[in-house]
Formats: sequence, C-alpha cells, structure tokens
Amino acid sequence: MTNILLTIILLLSISISHQVDTIVLKERVAKTGSMLPTIPINAKLLVDEAYYAAKNPRRFDIVEVRRSFSNPGSSERSMDVVVRVIGLPGELIALRRGSIYINGRKIKEPFGVRQCPSKIDEMFPCGQMSAMKIPTGEYFMLADNRPESEDSRLWSPRTVPKSAVLGKVIKVEMPSAAVQQALGADSL
Repeated sequence: MTNILLTIILLLSISISHQVDTIVLKERVAKTGSMLPTIPINAKLLVDEAYYAAKNPRRFDIVEVRRSFSNPGSSERSMDVVVRVIGLPGELIALRRGSIYINGRKIKEPFGVRQCPSKIDEMFPCGQMSAMKIPTGEYFMLADNRPESEDSRLWSPRTVPKSAVLGKVIKVEMPSAAVQQALGADSL
C-alpha cells in the first residue's frame, strides 16, 4: 500500500512540475519616449524573458527585442528596445495615412498612440509604408510614439526574428512626478 501511495505522489509531483511555466523576470527602465503615451520615460518595466519559450508573440504584445546593427565608428553592435508586436509571420502589412493594414484590412489599435503628422516626410516615412510580406518566423514591430521612434518602418531588415524577442513586458511601474521632474522628463 505504501509503495502505491508513493508512486501516486511521485506521478502527481511530476505532472505538476511539467505544468508550471518557467519565469525569468528582469527589471528594465524605459530610457526613451519611444513607447509614449503607454510607457513614460523612466518607468520601471518587468520583462519575462521565458514567456516566449513555448509560445509565440501575439499582436499588440509589448516586448523587448535585440536589434543588431553596425554603425561606422561605433563599437556597439546591438541595442535592446521596447516595442509593440504589430505584424505576425506570413501577414501582408502596409501603413497608409497613419493606419495599419493587415492582409488588406485596416486594424484598430486598442491603445493610445502618438499619431504621425498628416504631411508625408520622404526622409521619415512615419505613417506611410508600401505593403510587405512578413517572413515566416519573423515579426513587424512599431513603437507607440510613431513620429519620434525608430522601429520596423526604418530598420533593415524590417522584421525581427523570434530569436531576437528577449521577452514580454508584463508590468509597467509608472515613475512618480518627483522622479520625472528630477530627471528632467516632466516636459514630455
């Protein structure tokens, strides 16, 4: 009887341990206004770096990604940025007059964004982008502060592989007004 009871307990503990997700939490600070108005400068972010180990990013998730680049005269080769997942693998995405079109259909963004100016700027195509197909296993990212941010509209390549998605932002702690003022970010 004791052996049967021990076997049942062992099987239950194995079953429970397989159902518990691994969580790897890292604290970050929003250093730029790229995600304004959603995430203010100096907000503390909690990023779950294991969140996408067994699942894929979903549209509108706020994520931290590693962008690789090469700038002449700079030793930096990558930068971690916080952006929002907009386009998913295999989708056709376009931007027209500040609106996002996925597979030819305009999508509604259920959160606040800083809109692009109505005048089209050839040097910074804020709200305009010709249709492009997102490659398999890759994602198209936009920041919420569209007129003042670099994201998939300007990156080369424009999309981010899942392997470069470092984690999902699961908590945002807003900085106090005193902290904002002391750090000179109260004018934004």
